[in-house]
Amino acid sequence: MRYFLSDTHFGDPRLNLYNRELIASSPNEIDNLIISNYNKLVNDNDMVYFLGDIAYNPEKISLVKNLKGYKILIKGNYDDKIDDNILKTYFNEVYSENLIIEIGGEKFYLNHYPSKCIDTMANITGHIHSLWKVQRNMINVGVDAWHMMPINEEMIMFVYNAIRKYYDENVFAGELKANLNLKY
Repeated sequence: MRYFLSDTHFGDPRLNLYNRELIASSPNEIDNLIISNYNKLVNDNDMVYFLGDIAYNPEKISLVKNLKGYKILIKGNYDDKIDDNILKTYFNEVYSENLIIEIGGEKFYLNHYPSKCIDTMANITGHIHSLWKVQRNMINVGVDAWHMMPINEEMIMFVYNAIRKYYDENVFAGELKANLNLKY
């Protein structure tokens, strides 16, 4: 099975920025919750795509050793602060750029930043925590949007098919004329 997640922000003291203070009282408590949830789902033989921002505090990158599976990192803005040689001790593969993979016969562009996603295929992204889960051709895999856990490829396909076949204009309210014409 393949899993996807982003923005674990291990060691991040800013709990209120992502509403994490609603479920935890300390960064360690959040880190432990993410690790526990992750290891309940992921097995040693699973492949996990981390779409950036693993550790807010570079010293906390060592928490990755507690996570199961074959780990692939696509670097985000916080990961750029950590030397690649250090990252490679915790991840099986490390990429500064994006990847394209196939799930259920569909190609997906994996990237940390929604602003760098492409319009020619579906995108799996992060960076924006829980601000939204889906856009017209994007799925956000930030742990804050998915109950502090990774999501698997079956959920990616479920959401992708819902976007394509069932979601209406109300899901994508940012595209509505009332929002497009709004000026500040």
